[in-house]
Amino acid sequence: MVTKEEILHCLAEQGYKITEQRKRLAQMLTEADTLTPLQMYQELHLIFPGMSYDTIYRNLKLLEKMGLITRLRLDGGDRYRLYRQSESLEAICLGCGETIRMEELMLPIPVSPERFQVVEVHVELVGYCGQCQGNQTDSPVSDKERRIRWRS
Repeated sequence: MVTKEEILHCLAEQGYKITEQRKRLAQMLTEADTLTPLQMYQELHLIFPGMSYDTIYRNLKLLEKMGLITRLRLDGGDRYRLYRQSESLEAICLGCGETIRMEELMLPIPVSPERFQVVEVHVELVGYCGQCQGNQTDSPVSDKERRIRWRS
């Protein structure tokens, strides 16, 4: 997994300033499993009152473009986490954002179209963890919430 120092080194290599705000954002990303932009803003705004919500988004987009973090598009909104090159499958809770690793699950790899070389396949199982299942008002989990998303 990416470290705070690696994030800051990559930013510096690309010619970006290493500000105190970026240092703290990098630290937050390395300490948490997943974070929403609002969670980051609320914490950073206490330390840096002049920091805007837009600044958070610009930095998240930059780190995502550099391949250092991943955006998870969940029903409750976007969450961000450090990029992980993982060989295991992950289940992500829509309620709390917890990531549960599933080591043994065989899924078929989709056949790629002609003239397209698959380099990497990411699979995410999205639903509700045991604790959040009890907090749901709808009894059965909908098909939408049981989706499997393929990204190449």
